[in-house]
Amino acid sequence: MKTITINELMSWHPCYSRAEVEAIANGHPEMTALEVLRLDIPISDRLWVVLRQEVLDDKTLRLFAFACAERVLPIYEVSYPDDMRPRNAIETARRYADGEATKEELEAAVDAARDAARAAAYAACAAAAARAAWDAAYAACAVYAAGDAARDAARVAARATVWAVQDAACAVQGAAQHNERQWQVDTLIAMLEKAG
Repeated sequence: MKTITINELMSWHPCYSRAEVEAIANGHPEMTALEVLRLDIPISDRLWVVLRQEVLDDKTLRLFAFACAERVLPIYEVSYPDDMRPRNAIETARRYADGEATKEELEAAVDAARDAARAAAYAACAAAAARAAWDAAYAACAVYAAGDAARDAARVAARATVWAVQDAACAVQGAAQHNERQWQVDTLIAMLEKAG
């Protein structure tokens, strides 16, 4: 698992001073993503550190985006029970990531999820859930293109999924944002532990 040095973390311009980062790191010159996720700092700060190209590989970030988007699909489906476009987008993105769907199938699913998000725009919670599915599918879609620009686009979409999921879950379920972020941290820890 990749480690993050204090110097590297400071180059990302965190809200914390170097002395604060060193105190948080408790004398460790570098930390893994798992160690960062278990720090006693605000959850949003932990996610800010680990949801970066320097920390997580593309596959882990995509899988995490899929898990986050799937978590809020029921929110969309309550308002639009017959519209499976967001769910299909995530399923197609997963199949694409596993080499089981074509680029054309993925692009069609991404377009359909985007259309669902636009159609639900008046229902903010459902729109956020559909947007999360669209972002997650786009994260997979962007990967088929070559180069750093495609990977950057995938990461932006995956990170957008995480924040859209928080908005959707909090708005509909009445959950505190902290609870949703804690679910995200716990899920990411489980994924990283499983990956070894």
